Formats: sequence, C-alpha cells, structure tokens
Amino acid sequence: MEIDRTPVTSPAAAVERSVELDADVDAVLELVADTSSWASWLGTWEADDRDGRARVTTDDGVTRVVERFGRTEGTVTWRWTPEGDPDEVSEVHIEVAPLDDGRSRMTVREVMARAGAGASSTAVPSFAGWVAVLLVLQVLVALRSDLLVAV
Repeated sequence: MEIDRTPVTSPAAAVERSVELDADVDAVLELVADTSSWASWLGTWEADDRDGRARVTTDDGVTRVVERFGRTEGTVTWRWTPEGDPDEVSEVHIEVAPLDDGRSRMTVREVMARAGAGASSTAVPSFAGWVAVLLVLQVLVALRSDLLVAV
C-alpha cells in the first residue's frame, strides 16, 4: 500500500492524495464512477430527480449536495457543498492513470471553489477524510480482485 503523503501548500484550501491500486484503470473508474457503489467507500448516495442534484452523506455524518457529476476519460469530477451551506462549494477531481505494471494510480484533489466569510469545518477539504476513503478503496479493489480470481 502506497499513499502519497506530500504536503499540500495550503491545506485549508485544497487536499490532494494519491494511492496505487492493484487494478487497471477501467476497474477503478468503474468503482469510482458508479454512484450506486459510493455507499461502500464514500457515503450513501441519494439522487433527487426534482432538481437534478444528489445528496451524499459521508462517513463523517455530513450530508453534501452533489452537482455537476461527470466522467471523462480517466477522470471523475463533481462539485459539492454541505447541505445548508450553499456558499461553501468545493470541487472534487479524481484522476486514474495506468502504471507500467498494469496497476493504476488514483489521485484525488478537492479544492475549495468558494467559501463564505466564516467557512465551517464541514466545507473545508479534509486530509484525514480522503486518506480514509483511499484506504477503503484499496480494500474494496483488493476484495474485488480476490473475488474475480476465486470465480
């Protein structure tokens, strides 16, 4: 397990973490881009057909409104804000790149897009939160690999 622990220059404004996973890019992107699997690694996902947004309640108990969810080649992105704090927006960008040995490197970057005068702690990107998420993703990828080998 390798987690990049390089310091971020402004931890209150951005968090960037990377992890190497024992799976190819497509398998990792499938897990990360499938919102129905978010409950296993990020939090409970609830789509809201009325406004085209979704809500995710992360393991820290914070419900965030998700918008602009998208997937392009090698990336998954979204904007989210703590429910009730619409001015405290952050953007999440997950990039998955191939490594020479067939595995992949996933980098998560969360950046505050805008914050009100007294930004609450729920709006500030969390270094510890993303480290925990990456660890859970590593376990999930390993379990899925083991299941595929066992079949």
